[in-house]
Amino acid sequence: ILTRVQAPKEFIYKVEELIFCTKHNYPPQNSEQALLMDLDLLILGENQDKYQGYVRKLGREYARYPLESKIRMRTEFLRSFLCKENIYWTKEFREEYELTARRNLSKELAHLESNPFRTIRN
Repeated sequence: ILTRVQAPKEFIYKVEELIFCTKHNYPPQNSEQALLMDLDLLILGENQDKYQGYVRKLGREYARYPLESKIRMRTEFLRSFLCKENIYWTKEFREEYELTARRNLSKELAHLESNPFRTIRN
């Protein structure tokens, strides 16, 4: 689309770079990436009701996968973020959302490990 509307190549590269950083496969290379990556994970640090709504939507989004696969993918995701020193890259997000995010992720992981079938169902 950006090519079709004749967006400058530098702009297209910048947009691609920012989109790819939300895969969270590598640390941010600059403050723009750090902010976007934190914004992408904002829901993890929201209050429990909003976070649970997000988890329910994920269950529906991944309905095409077998239950065991959904449980495995979700627990891997949760563990991958819980093992990080910080979930968020920017000081502001760490101060505002880090503890709540860790609490939300830990609670969901514990629930999945103790009763996986109740949480993941659509």
